Amino acid sequence: MKLISIELHNFRKFQHAEINFPNGIIGIIGSNGAGKSTIIEAIGWAIYGNKASRTQKDQIKRQGAAASDDCWVRLRFEMNGNSYEILRILKANFSDGQAKVNDGIAATTSTGVTKFLEKKIGMNYDSFYTSIVAKQKELNALSNKTPADRKKNMFKMLKIDAIEDAIKRVREDKREKNSVIQHIEKVLKDVDEIIKEKIRKEAEKENLLISAKKIDEEISEKEKILFEVEEERKKEKEKAEKFNKLSLKKKSIESKIFEKTSQMKEKEMELEMVKKAKNRYNEIKNIADEYDEIKEKKEKMDEIREKFFEKKRILKEKDERGKNIKEMEGEISKLNEKIKIEEDVRKRKEFLENKIANGDRKILQMEKYVERKRVEIEETERKEREIEEKLKNIKKLGPESNCPMCGRKLGSHYEKLLHDLSLENEELERKIQEMKKENEELERKIQEMKKENEDNKNELKEIDNKIKRIDSIKDRIGYYRERIETEKNKVEELIKKLKELEEIEIDEKLYQKISLRIKEIEKIKMEAIRLQKEMERLPLIISSIKRIKESIVEISKEKEIIDMQINSLSFDRNEYEKVEKKYEEVVRGIGKLREEKIKKEEKIFYMEKEIKRIEKEIEEQNSYRRKIDDMKKEMADLILLEELLNKFKNYLISKIGPSLSFYASHFFSIFTGGKYNNIEIDDNYDIFIYDKGGRFPIYRFSGGEEDLANLSLRLAISELIARRADTNFEFIALDEIFGSQDNERRKNVLNALNELKSQFNQVLLITHIEEIKDEMEHIIKIYEDDEGISHVKIE
Repeated sequence: MKLISIELHNFRKFQHAEINFPNGIIGIIGSNGAGKSTIIEAIGWAIYGNKASRTQKDQIKRQGAAASDDCWVRLRFEMNGNSYEILRILKANFSDGQAKVNDGIAATTSTGVTKFLEKKIGMNYDSFYTSIVAKQKELNALSNKTPADRKKNMFKMLKIDAIEDAIKRVREDKREKNSVIQHIEKVLKDVDEIIKEKIRKEAEKENLLISAKKIDEEISEKEKILFEVEEERKKEKEKAEKFNKLSLKKKSIESKIFEKTSQMKEKEMELEMVKKAKNRYNEIKNIADEYDEIKEKKEKMDEIREKFFEKKRILKEKDERGKNIKEMEGEISKLNEKIKIEEDVRKRKEFLENKIANGDRKILQMEKYVERKRVEIEETERKEREIEEKLKNIKKLGPESNCPMCGRKLGSHYEKLLHDLSLENEELERKIQEMKKENEELERKIQEMKKENEDNKNELKEIDNKIKRIDSIKDRIGYYRERIETEKNKVEELIKKLKELEEIEIDEKLYQKISLRIKEIEKIKMEAIRLQKEMERLPLIISSIKRIKESIVEISKEKEIIDMQINSLSFDRNEYEKVEKKYEEVVRGIGKLREEKIKKEEKIFYMEKEIKRIEKEIEEQNSYRRKIDDMKKEMADLILLEELLNKFKNYLISKIGPSLSFYASHFFSIFTGGKYNNIEIDDNYDIFIYDKGGRFPIYRFSGGEEDLANLSLRLAISELIARRADTNFEFIALDEIFGSQDNERRKNVLNALNELKSQFNQVLLITHIEEIKDEMEHIIKIYEDDEGISHVKIE
């Protein structure tokens, strides 16, 4: 299989890109995240669909693409002398695909294309990816890990772990079936005993059916008697219903007569009371008329009296408001005394604010100076330490050593050098002490100035509080002045009202006399009003008494007619009750028989259910026995299958080592130019290299040779998978295989890759390392623009 070209449209971060794949070593270079590995993913996606995607289906389409835009990849390659063109499309709601072979359509639909290519290539996506793509972490795993881990990794790449998984599932299936057999055997019962129980239940059911039939016969006899009694009961019941209906009607009429008679007596009593009320009204009529006259007079006096009291209230209010005005004017005078100090306080505030600002500025300047001195002290101390270190080294070396500064032999210069360095050291120490003393004095002054500033700030706070209190007093003065103005306006309004009421006077004694008389005759007036209302009802009462008498006569006539109808019925209640009692006895008897029959039928129903349950249980027990027999046969098959799978696995494992050794040796010989011709993978999956007839472990060799051996082994795994599928891959992709290798080891690998051209027409090297461009025959540059869209540039 050889790559020809690939087009990506709205795939991952690519808006649109097209790559034509040449022969030779092709460097796919770009920064991490730019989309280098996306090219390999797109190849896999074109062939195998969404199962080759590293994310969910809805994340494949480029972010930022319009909802109506499609996402697609077109891949062209050659295989077995045929030209293939694969188009895989991801639309808004579904996936689609098309495969062409030599320009003829070979498969359509997304699923159809995948099945067609899996069959043609001869492997699923996992095997395909393992065959064509090698990564640094896989190379490291071939030598850096323990033999057990290395074996596990190789089995995974070669899909032998699938056989181990199958063996594991067979064993789990065996355990599960054995557990089921044991469980079923625990619940097995004696079928003969169950059949005996069924026979007993069937006999019991037959006895119940016979008993139920006898009850049916008794019910039939009772129902004949019930029919005869019902006829007699029906006649008596008709008489009883008519008698009861007429009796109820008679009682209703009697009740009406009684009710009307009572109403008439009440109305006659009411008539007597109204006549008495009329006589009483005539007695008190003159006094009631007097009440109306003097009440009118009192109402007029009430109006005048109200104005008189209003006049007195206004006079009192006028005096109170005048008093309030004088009190507020006195309060204003007191408050004015308290705010005389305002000007002095505000001047003091301005003075303190300026003093605090100047103090803060001076403190900041001094602190900066102290900090500069501190840095100067540290630098001087560093120089002092350097001189001390030089003195220590020179003393240690002695006069016969070379000068650490000029490189010449010290000799007689040794003592002078020690003396000069000591003097310089003492001078630096003196300077450090002077600077520290100066800094300490400055820090003391800074603290004093901070203390003074803090005191001034506290005083300023007190002055601010005084100014707030003065402002508050001024607000109160303004408030009092507004109140005084309001009170004066109110007093003027009250004086105007007093002028309007100046002539108002009242005779209080006459007013009290009239009020007393009204109280004396008020009850009589209320009684007259009540009696007058009673008298108005007199004509209505007389009319009601007349209507009630007429109604009583009519209802009495109706009662006489009903009495005649009752006598004509010749109804005997004792005879009716006797027939009713006989009927109830027969019905009760039938009811008891039916209840007994229902109980029998319930027992029969229960017996039938029990018989069915027993039959079901017999079937279940027989089914359990058949199931156990079937599962034991399956167990035997599983034991055989496990044995065959183990043999097959051991056979594959026995072939892997020699096969991998053969292919790895082939690649290693190519990479080393024939220097090393043999790599061996032993039974423990340790890697050995033969050198001049000797067999040595891989860690004996240089890092570069170890890298080439790992790469050879990884390519051997790809070759083995491809040959197993009977597929010839003319390209391979190496994804970030350099890891943290230095330039020398990278160069060794790159030189070795040039030798692969005899094995693979196309070697795709994916890396973020720009320095290797000069070693590549072809460069495909992947980069990302400011909008996050990836692009392809062929260099």
